[in-house]
Amino acid sequence: MSKERIKISDALYDIMPSDYQDLVKSATYGKEDRGWKDIGTSKELIEQHSLCAGCPESMAFRYILASLPNPEDTVMVGSTGCTSLVFPMVAVHNIHSLFGNQNAVASGLKRALSVRFPGRVKDVVVLAGDGATVDIGLDMTLQAWFRQEKFTTICFDNELYANTGGQESGLMQRGFVAKMAPVGKLFDKVRLPEIARESGCHYVVNCTVSKPSLVEKVDWFGSRLLPVRYVAPEAASAAAAIEELLAEGAEVLIGAGAASLDPLDPIFVALRELGGRMERHGAPAHPGSLLWVAELRGRPVLGMPACGMFSQATTFDLVLPRILTGEHVDNRAMAAIGHGGLLSRDSAWRFPPYRKSAARGEVGE
Repeated sequence: MSKERIKISDALYDIMPSDYQDLVKSATYGKEDRGWKDIGTSKELIEQHSLCAGCPESMAFRYILASLPNPEDTVMVGSTGCTSLVFPMVAVHNIHSLFGNQNAVASGLKRALSVRFPGRVKDVVVLAGDGATVDIGLDMTLQAWFRQEKFTTICFDNELYANTGGQESGLMQRGFVAKMAPVGKLFDKVRLPEIARESGCHYVVNCTVSKPSLVEKVDWFGSRLLPVRYVAPEAASAAAAIEELLAEGAEVLIGAGAASLDPLDPIFVALRELGGRMERHGAPAHPGSLLWVAELRGRPVLGMPACGMFSQATTFDLVLPRILTGEHVDNRAMAAIGHGGLLSRDSAWRFPPYRKSAARGEVGE
């Protein structure tokens, strides 16, 4: 909805919650280059939402709402689940479908809108949990993909039927024990991103609310992230995840969360066991001095410093462009970063211009 259409009745204005008034007054509709970072300065979802305290779904909801390219002409289609509790609290058109039917409803809606508004772009976005998308609704999900329906499907992968108290889901990890799965799940997690690609989807990405800046930076170069792997703190688990990513065609590996100063960290042990070689441990620049670069079977492995997972410009942003262009970044190349090693705004010219509204190398305001 546009701001012209979202208005609070004068008779009801005084009794509306203040954060809802703020949503109406300061939403980002009509703002050029709006994006996920805008959630820090505007409202897309009122604070008094009905999700459980601390649930990351509310953060994901904010990212999605702030990233809609055409919110004034967007209709979101949801399904039974936690997400359905939030839709009444956002300033975007929404439809609640029966459990699992969301992609079928979205298919008809998108076609009807194209007929009703032939000269105007009307976007449809499906937003549902893993139960509605993969379990009960998998048939409708796949058929929409097979038909190449022109709308976006977003699955909140909770790895659980959360609103039923802990029921087993197809996206749950193998062996996971839940209230209604007391002996643990007996089969592997369904690989939904791979199914989507095989079904003909033109764009598939798996991301987490904890690393939005990484997704935006990689996407700026025209690359895409494969499904993120979260591994147990053991070398065997890290090695298995690396093998899976290589098998899926990963050309660059990015590791995060390693204890960079510990040579026995599971990811370093896994790289050695797989035949990898450390090119450089540490960079003579700040922020991002704990960046590391390795090589495994002809593919670069880039260790992201903790600060690189946020919006600021770091050594990660100096090395990533060179790696993505095919350059072999070795010990000598890493040492050269030390020239002008304090990465302040005065050295912004060294970084990619990820966003027009932000300093070079950053994705924030």
